[in-house]
Amino acid sequence: MLALLRPHIYGCVDGAVPCRLFGYPAPLQLLRADPNPHSGTGPDNARTNILEALTAHWNTMPENQAAALALNRLQDTWRVMRLHVDMALRELALGGRPNAHYIIGKALEVQDNIIP
Repeated sequence: MLALLRPHIYGCVDGAVPCRLFGYPAPLQLLRADPNPHSGTGPDNARTNILEALTAHWNTMPENQAAALALNRLQDTWRVMRLHVDMALRELALGGRPNAHYIIGKALEVQDNIIP
């Protein structure tokens, strides 16, 4: 979600346009770091709730091809990003739970053959 909101800060491809669903720039509570994320609280949870809400919304429109495509792309991207985060965490060998701002840069650097 952070990469969607601020692609140029997290090293995404040139020309990437930030998600403007919540206005531009996005509200600070979606952009701030949570140094100690906990399940069910904090900005990391708020960002995840947004992705879950989009998934649920698009899932209610099975006849809409654009919604189905968006849903599939979001789910695929979420899955691949989760793999990248896992690989980055292993590479960094961090103890505890680092916040999203700390790990996202490293996760986006992971090279694989999943995405052509």
